Amino acid sequence: MNALLFAFLEQAVLAAIAAAGVGVVVNVSARVLIFCAAGGAIGRGLRFLLVETDLGMPIAWATFVAAASVSLASVYVAKRLRAHPKAFTVAAVIPMIGDVVQALGPEK
Repeated sequence: MNALLFAFLEQAVLAAIAAAGVGVVVNVSARVLIFCAAGGAIGRGLRFLLVETDLGMPIAWATFVAAASVSLASVYVAKRLRAHPKAFTVAAVIPMIGDVVQALGPEK
């Protein structure tokens, strides 16, 4: 259980850093940047839990569920902050895409 918790925290923290970096690249405002990082951490953490726990969900479905969850939460937060939802979702979902390249293996 402790190993799962530490792996979850590792995934969430690294995804938050990556999401914040993407947010800086796409030039979101400073007040939105923390929500980009939180969305990245929530999305990647949720996907990790769906794949690695007893649920054993395939990575494609877990990514779909996590991206949909982050998108729905982003729409709610965007209304509260009067910002565009794409400012949150793009930066939050991109950290989940990196594993697709790893899953496909090296280029031939």
